[in-house]
Amino acid sequence: VPRVLAYLQQKNGNLPEARESYELAIALAPNTAQLHYWFGKFILHAEESVEDAVQQFEIARKLDSESPEVAVSLARGYMFQHEFGNVRALLDELSGKISSLDDNLRKTYYDTRVQLPYREADVSAQGSDFSTSISALKKMQSEFDDLPAAAKDTYMRSKLAKVTPVLQKLMRFGAFEDQSFLSQFQAWAAFECSVGASKKGDVQ
Repeated sequence: VPRVLAYLQQKNGNLPEARESYELAIALAPNTAQLHYWFGKFILHAEESVEDAVQQFEIARKLDSESPEVAVSLARGYMFQHEFGNVRALLDELSGKISSLDDNLRKTYYDTRVQLPYREADVSAQGSDFSTSISALKKMQSEFDDLPAAAKDTYMRSKLAKVTPVLQKLMRFGAFEDQSFLSQFQAWAAFECSVGASKKGDVQ
C-alpha cells in the first residue's frame, strides 16, 4: 500500500509525501530490491539527486544482481557520476541479455552505450586530455554505427548534436594530425542528425 500511495503522490506532484511513503514501504520490507529501485528512480528524476539515487540502486543491485532494470539504472547513475569503468562493466554484463530486455529498457541500454564515450570525451576535453577525448569520439562513432537499425531512431540521432561543443574545442586545440578525423566526425554527426530530422518530418 505505501508503494502505491507513493506512486500516486508522485504523480500528483506531492513529492515530500511521496518520499515519506517510499521510506515507509522500505522500512516495512527493507530486503525488497524493487522498492529500492523505485525509490532510486524517484530520487533521480523527482529530486535530481544522483548520489542518493545511486545508493538506492546499489542496494537494489545487492539484493537482486540479476535484474536488468536495476543494472541499467545503476549504469546510468554511475555515468552521471563519471564512474566510467563501473558503467562499462555493467554494460558488458548486459550485452549478453539484450534479447530479454523490453523495448524501453533496450533503448535505454543502447542510449547509454553511445552516451558513455561522449561523456568520456567531454570530461577528457575539459581536462585538456585531447588525445583521450578523440579516442572516446572514435568509440562513440563505432558504438552508434554498430547499433541495430531499429535503435537509430530520431531521438537517438538528435542526441548526437550534444557532442558539438566538445568537437569544436578539439578542432580548436587538438593536434594537427587529428584534424582530418575531426572533420570527418563532424560530417558524420551532421549527416546522422539530418537523417533523424528527415525521418521526423516524414512522420509529421
